[in-house]
Amino acid sequence: MSTLYPGCLVECIHEPVINRPGCTGPKLGSIYRVRDIRMGRIAPRHPRKLGVTLEEIRNPEAPNGLEYSFSADCFRPLDNDTGFDFRDMLEPAPRELECM
Repeated sequence: MSTLYPGCLVECIHEPVINRPGCTGPKLGSIYRVRDIRMGRIAPRHPRKLGVTLEEIRNPEAPNGLEYSFSADCFRPLDNDTGFDFRDMLEPAPRELECM
């Protein structure tokens, strides 16, 4: 069974409703990398739930000083237990050739 952890890849399976000014949300079907996991709530009277922040999306801080996060229920972990990161395969951009 796959679990969420910082650094893992996830797919957005439910696009969350974003109703906070200045906040951006994940898009359905897109792939993201988990940056942080923590407990939180969407409003004071709601139960606490597992929330995640994503490497690709930076949102403003909530009044408690932490960045707004997304419900972990909106994501499914991808099978990346091999430690493979496609970014390791990218070649650096070639520098301009020097004149002889």
